[in-house]
Amino acid sequence: MRTLPAGLLTELQAEVDTKFRLVRLDFSSLDNTCDLHLHDDLFYTDCDVPLIYGGNLYEPRPLEVGSITSTRGQGVDKVDLSIDMADRDASLLSYFVGHDPIEVECYTYLQALDGDKQAIATAQIFAGAIDSYKYSKYKLSVTITSFHALWNKSTMETSTPSCRRNFGQSDCGYTIVGDEVCDRSYTQCVIYGRTAQFNGFRFLPDIEDKDIWWGRDFGT
Repeated sequence: MRTLPAGLLTELQAEVDTKFRLVRLDFSSLDNTCDLHLHDDLFYTDCDVPLIYGGNLYEPRPLEVGSITSTRGQGVDKVDLSIDMADRDASLLSYFVGHDPIEVECYTYLQALDGDKQAIATAQIFAGAIDSYKYSKYKLSVTITSFHALWNKSTMETSTPSCRRNFGQSDCGYTIVGDEVCDRSYTQCVIYGRTAQFNGFRFLPDIEDKDIWWGRDFGT
């Protein structure tokens, strides 16, 4: 990590009068609702005056962005967002209650202002999607989980070169004649003419224990 000279850091800090949070809730990523207005983004800031970033106007609203936490076992980052609802803003609430905002994208920024409320710098501090939310009489609590959390999910089943369908059952679709059996191999599926229903990974043994590389040339 690059270290800035102490004198330069002091000069930069002297220019910064205040720092504020910016929060963007991207409801345009929510496509399971017929309410057109819910496809709009929401822009809020904890500053007492509107702030502009990226051509968007962030409206003042009492809110708190918690510390980013990480689960050591899974490496999943998350942050809690608390929005004051003392005014019981029906418009804001309509984006949550009665709909399913799970997986709506959320971005949080930190903006530094000088004494004249002019932006000096803005940095993104977290990006993720809504994992859960809770509404009480005076507060809307939202948990945002990092996009990278999907890489840490455990699969329900492991891959196998053998077919996992039940022979002769509805998921297989083959009509058993006599004492026919199936060894769940692709070859057997060819014989029975049911390759379209085969759901194993028949090429898996060919790539097991093989070197995998990036780039056009091996080893580069």
